[in-house]
Amino acid sequence: MASSASARRSDWLFGAILFIALLWLATGWHRDMPPPVARQTIGIDLRECLLSALATMGRMLTALAIGFSASISYGIVMAKSRLGRAILSPLMRILAMTPPLALMAVLLAITSDIAPNSANVAVIAATAAPFAWRASFALVEACGRLPSTFDAAARSLGLTTWQRLWRVEIPFAVPQLFSDFFLALPAAWIVLIAGEMFLPGASPHSTGIGVIAGLAAHHGHIGLLLTMALLMALCVVVTDQFFRQPTLAWSMRYRHTGKATTGDPWMLALWRRYRPLRIVSQHIKRAIVSFGTFRWGTRPRRNEPHRHSTMPAAKIALSAIALGGALGLLRNVITHHGAPDLRDMALATENEVFTLLRIVLVLSFASLIAVPTGIWIAMKPRREHLFVPLVRFFRIFPANILYPLAGWLVLSFAPLQAEFRALMLLFIGGAARLILHVIKGMTSLPVDLLRAARNLNLRGTLLWRRLLIPGLAGDIAAGCAVASFWCWNAAIVVELIPWRGTSLRVPGLGTFIGQGIQRGDGTQVILGAAVMTITVAAARHLLWEPLRAQITKRLNLTNPSP
Repeated sequence: MASSASARRSDWLFGAILFIALLWLATGWHRDMPPPVARQTIGIDLRECLLSALATMGRMLTALAIGFSASISYGIVMAKSRLGRAILSPLMRILAMTPPLALMAVLLAITSDIAPNSANVAVIAATAAPFAWRASFALVEACGRLPSTFDAAARSLGLTTWQRLWRVEIPFAVPQLFSDFFLALPAAWIVLIAGEMFLPGASPHSTGIGVIAGLAAHHGHIGLLLTMALLMALCVVVTDQFFRQPTLAWSMRYRHTGKATTGDPWMLALWRRYRPLRIVSQHIKRAIVSFGTFRWGTRPRRNEPHRHSTMPAAKIALSAIALGGALGLLRNVITHHGAPDLRDMALATENEVFTLLRIVLVLSFASLIAVPTGIWIAMKPRREHLFVPLVRFFRIFPANILYPLAGWLVLSFAPLQAEFRALMLLFIGGAARLILHVIKGMTSLPVDLLRAARNLNLRGTLLWRRLLIPGLAGDIAAGCAVASFWCWNAAIVVELIPWRGTSLRVPGLGTFIGQGIQRGDGTQVILGAAVMTITVAAARHLLWEPLRAQITKRLNLTNPSP
């Protein structure tokens, strides 16, 4: 435990140093970005609406392919190479703590003047980033907890390192790999739609659901905005039915536990029954199996001691190199562009405080409402079957496509203030995530405890104090951590909403970053993203991880997961 905590601290230090180096590199090379300029016409017909939906689906499928390829590559390198893990692990940790919308803003600022179509590349890269870090860590974690029987079987068969990876470790990691991979789907949709809303200025001929929705908001076209929302809902359903559910159901066949599984989704059943699709899948299977026949790598020696995966000396050397590079870049930036303006840093910190207070208030109200709601839904199986699919859909659906309607409500109804609008938008998204964690916690509570509570006739505050709060404390803390990260990510599109050529804003870090994008100030965008990342990382290491560790230690009522 102590060694793993020390490794996390060294990863955090090394990652912070590399992040500073990359930050100053980006600031020194691309200080300004062209401000977005919206189209002046909005002649949209049914054909262009369908083309926009296809363009958005194409970007998402491209991001899925890039994210999966990157996650497999990074995961294999981190699992098999100590030097690669020393370099990539801290970078992935920093990427995991960077809100995806902030990362997208930084990529837009960095690539703004590289190529004419660089904005599309930046949006797709930012969309693929959540998939990459989630799945890569899942692969590394699964390889690290390989059962001893699997390891003994691989040694007795004399498998090489490549054969062991392809035949044993990756199949064992498949369930967790795809489960964590698709957990990033909600964040990816939000990033993609928000990025497409910035595309008309950077790439005037681009299309997409977010592009048309941004134009509808700019011209105040409510009907077109609702049409784009319906197309977006259709894209979400298609992605879920044709990709997410079949893939997750297929991955469950690799579980080494004996738990019962549900029936196959209709798409997977159709794939297995339709002969042309079955022939295609057999060819794909043969190609994948053939990769495991290559005898690359070395065979493990008998009774070979386990080598530690950490490299303190390498990390110290790489940290020293990164620190020297960061100081050199800092000196170069100060020499050519002048020292960073302390007033900008003070302004970013001030806006960070506003966003932080807003998120604390949202989490407080969300906990008071979402926890009882989640328990009420999970108490009855009929309610769970009715409400859980709806909550999951709204969790995946990128609600930022409808945020301009909140701007219309603010302008149409004077009593509805902008601050209340921002709080409500953050509350809805955060509460949905917290409800799902509470329902998950209720389903994992031991059945014997629930039966004992019924037999003892525990009700009211006594039931909450003796069973529900202690039993769900870990899931509530995890849900609050996820909701907090989502609120930081959504602040960029909640605190600054465009409508009819104006921007409805509330003070906050999201407004600070959004104004930098509108003015084309790349330095302000990168500074705001850096402050947001540091705040999220500090909250994770100083609040959420210690809180969850204490809850697990003191109030764990369930068997710890392997």
